[in-house]
Amino acid sequence: MKQYKIFISYTHKDEKFKEQLIVHLASLKRLGLIKEWHDRMINPGQEWDGIVKQELIDADIIILLISSDFIASNYCYDVEIKKAMERHEQGDAIVIPVVVRPCDWKDLPFGKIQGLPKDAKPLSKWDNIDDGYLNIINGIKSLINNESSVISKVESNTDLKEVISFSHDVIIGRLPRGYIVIQDIEFNKNSSWSIVANYFDYNEGWKHGTHYHKSYKRTWETLDGQYTQSAKLGIPKADRNISSTALYLIMELRERNESDKIEDILKTYQNEYFNYYKEGEKITKPVVPKKFIHLKKTGEIRDIIEELRIDSWKNYYLRTLHEDFESNRRKAYLILYKKLDSNHPALGFVKEIVDKYKDDFNIEQLRTWGNTLSDALIDACQYIK
Repeated sequence: MKQYKIFISYTHKDEKFKEQLIVHLASLKRLGLIKEWHDRMINPGQEWDGIVKQELIDADIIILLISSDFIASNYCYDVEIKKAMERHEQGDAIVIPVVVRPCDWKDLPFGKIQGLPKDAKPLSKWDNIDDGYLNIINGIKSLINNESSVISKVESNTDLKEVISFSHDVIIGRLPRGYIVIQDIEFNKNSSWSIVANYFDYNEGWKHGTHYHKSYKRTWETLDGQYTQSAKLGIPKADRNISSTALYLIMELRERNESDKIEDILKTYQNEYFNYYKEGEKITKPVVPKKFIHLKKTGEIRDIIEELRIDSWKNYYLRTLHEDFESNRRKAYLILYKKLDSNHPALGFVKEIVDKYKDDFNIEQLRTWGNTLSDALIDACQYIK
C-alpha cells in the first residue's frame, strides 16, 4: 500500500495541538500508511523557506490546523494555504482543514472543504480532547484506506482533465514525455522568493517538484547540478539534457529585475515550446509536441542507452555495473521485441550483442560491450514507429 506524506501547516501558537496530533498519528505511522512533516523538522542552518515549499510540493495530504492565529499568519495564509489549495484544486493533493480553536473560517478558500473533527467542532471544545483526535485519525484512515476515497478518485481522474487552469500566472514547457509547470513567477522583492517547478508525465500525471532560489545558482548552472534538479523533478534520464533549457529559464525569471517583463524573457525561448498563461486562463491539457513524438516513443530505449554509459572519469563498483547491465540488456531486448517485428534485422542484431555479454567482463570490456549495444539500440530506434 502506498505511504502517504502528510504536511502539517500550523502557527507556532498552536504547537500543542500539532504535537498531540503527531502522537495520535503514531498508529498510522507504525502501519506504514503515512509519514508526517512539519517545520520543526528543519535542521539548523538550512534555508527554511525553500524547504517548506518543497515539502508542500511533495505532500499527498496537507493538514491545516485552523485557528484565528493561523488565519492571521501572513506566511501560513499567503504561502502555505495558497500552495495547498492550488494543489488540491489541481487534484495533486488532498487538503484537510482541522479546526483546533473557534474562529471565522467558513468563507475562506478552504472553507468549502469538509473539515475534521466531526462537524468541524474545534478540538478545544471537546469534553474529552482525545475523542476529538481519534475522530480526526479515523477520518484520515478512512481517506487512505477506502479505495473509493477522494484520493483514489483524484488519482484516477487526474489525467482525464482536458482543460486545466491555475490560480496564478504560470509558464508551461513541454518535453518529450511530460511537461514542466513553472510557478511563483510574479516578481517579488522578498529575498526568500523561490520559483517552483513541477513535472507532469503526459500519461501518469504529477511526478515531482523542485524550487529555485537565487543563492542556488552555482549548483544549478553546472551540468551535474542540472542533472540533479531534473532528477528531482522525476524527468526520465534520456530527457534530462533537453530539460536544461527550462532550468535556465527558471534562473532567468528569478534573477530578473522588476522592470523586466516575462513576455520579453520568453521571446528567446520561443522555439523551446514554452507558453505563458495568466491567472485563471483555461489551458488545453499539454500534449507532446510533434517534434518530440518519436523521442517519446523511443524514450525507454533512450533511458537504457543512458544507463549503459560508463564515463572514464567516474569511479564505479564492478559488481554494481554488472547488476545494472544484466538488468538493462534484458530490458532492452524485451522493449524492442514489443516495438519491432520479431523478424526485424535490427532486433536480431541487438539479440546477438545481448547474448555476447559475460558476467566476468572487466570495466573496459563492459564499456566496449555497452557502447556496442548502445550503437545498436540507437540504430534500432529509427525503425520504431
